[in-house]
This record gives sequence, C-alpha cells and structure tokens, in this order.
Amino acid sequence: MSQTADEPLFQRLVVGADGSAEAHDAVALGAMIASASGADVSLLGVYPTALFPIKGMTDRQTERRVAEKALEYERRRWDIAASVHTTSDFSIPRALSHHAERWKADVIVVGPGVNAAEGHASISPRSRQLLGSGHFGLAIARRGLAESDPQLHTIGVGYDAAPESELALEVAAGLARRSGAELKLLTVVDDRLPMLSARQWMTLTEADLKSMWESHREQAAQEARKAVEEYHVTATIEAVRGDPAECLRAFTQQLDLLVIGSRRWGTLARVLAGSVGEALVADSQCSLLMVPRPAAPRGRGDRSRAVEQPAIQQGS
Repeated sequence: MSQTADEPLFQRLVVGADGSAEAHDAVALGAMIASASGADVSLLGVYPTALFPIKGMTDRQTERRVAEKALEYERRRWDIAASVHTTSDFSIPRALSHHAERWKADVIVVGPGVNAAEGHASISPRSRQLLGSGHFGLAIARRGLAESDPQLHTIGVGYDAAPESELALEVAAGLARRSGAELKLLTVVDDRLPMLSARQWMTLTEADLKSMWESHREQAAQEARKAVEEYHVTATIEAVRGDPAECLRAFTQQLDLLVIGSRRWGTLARVLAGSVGEALVADSQCSLLMVPRPAAPRGRGDRSRAVEQPAIQQGS
C-alpha cells in the first residue's frame, strides 16, 4: 500500500447510516477519513424486510424512502460527494459486509455501540460480526463525535515492528501527512514475566530484570524511529513497558484516531482482533481504525516483540 502524495490512501469507504445518533458519529468519522485519504464514500442505509407483510404496517417502499432521506441528510450535513445506496436485510452487518465486498471497499465505518460512554468508542455486538468477515478495515467512531469537533488533529498508531503494525504505521503516516494532523507513535514492551526455567529464576536478580527490560525498551524505541523515518513524517515517539492493551487504551486519551493492525494468527488478509484489539474495541477514548493483516510479509518482516522470549542478561 505504498502511495505517492497524490495517490489516495484508500480507494473506497462504506459507512453505515440509519439516522441514529450512532450513525451521525459514523458518518462524521467516515468524512474525516475520506478527506484525509482521498477515498470515495458510499453511504449505505439498511432497512428490514417483512417476510409476511401485514396490513397497516410500514411497507417496503416507505422503509426505503425513510432510509434514503436519512442518507441524503447525512450527505448534505457533512458536504461529502458520497454515493447513496439502500438495501433490505435483517442483518445490518451482513448487508454492510456484502456491500463492501461488491464495492471493493477498503474500510467499513460504523458508529459506537449503544453502551459506549460519551467520548468513547466500543464495538456493538452486531458489528462484531464484521471482525474477520472480509478483506477490509474496520473503523469505529467514538460517541459524540458528530456533535464535537470532527477533525483529525492527532493520530496515533500502535507499533511493534510486526508486518501488521508496519501497515498500521503506513496508514497512520499517510493520514497525518494528508490531513496535517500530529502523529504519535506508541511502542510497548510487554514486561509481564516470561516463562523461565528454575535455574534461570535462581540466577535472576532484580538488577538483571530491570536491565533486560530497559534494553528491550531502548531497542523498541530505536526500531520505531527507523520505521517513522521511512515515511518522511514527523512523529512523537514513546516507548514504554507494560501491558500492551492497557498502555494503548490509556494512549487513546491523547488522540482523535488510533490506527492499529490486526492479530497475526492465520494467513487470511482480514481484520481479526486478538487480545490487544479486543481490549481496544471494547473501550477506547478515541475513534479506532483497524487495518487487515497483510496477505504476505511486509517491510522488515515479522519481528514482533510480543512473541519473543527475551534473553536473560546476567549481571556482573
């Protein structure tokens, strides 16, 4: 996904919109990403189908007109040159997925779950069906985005030198470059104690442990600086020790959008959350963009610190 400055970062976005407050937030995020990426936008309204129409109930044509009216309102409100589509389906996520596949979309944008707190993003039980359902990214808007300042001022990225995070950095750097947003990179060394033999535990001292994790933190910071240099952007880089999920969740307090890669399991180029992704889609304090794992190794290869067994450095 290497682009020049004039090429779009994404080609197409699909945004689900049904006139609800959550849909307003989704369209606001879709407009932000489209503006920063150069992507075309498709607004999709999904209305239910009655298998056995009952006299006196709303008919299919009326449902479609209501859906079209909601989409036209969103298009005018955000002044976006979006195409408008409606479809009938019992499952909104299934309709979004099918439309994204037909339209060859890069990203599906959804609103926050109904239980998301104000200012927070979390995936709804229905939208969870979109995780792993296609070869597209998934963006989740934070609650209240449409009523606040829907602009990209600060973009963050979680980085661990794995191919998935390389792609996330490429996307985040591209969005920051095109939007003028500040780019922040966080790399986390998981310092939860590794599995060691009894002999290693007997020879391990507190000084050894501290030296080991500090060495890994410095290495992570150096890798992050080298990675950022390749994209010719200015970024604030922070390397910390801790639980990656908790550190990234705290990181979202500083951001308008966090870009992360999906998990490394399997060979499919799809969005699969993994443990860190699960924590973030459950509760983030900014909007979230998950990009699908690349179909083949990228860049510097998979050197994720999350799966390494760090060597024990003996003290003198």
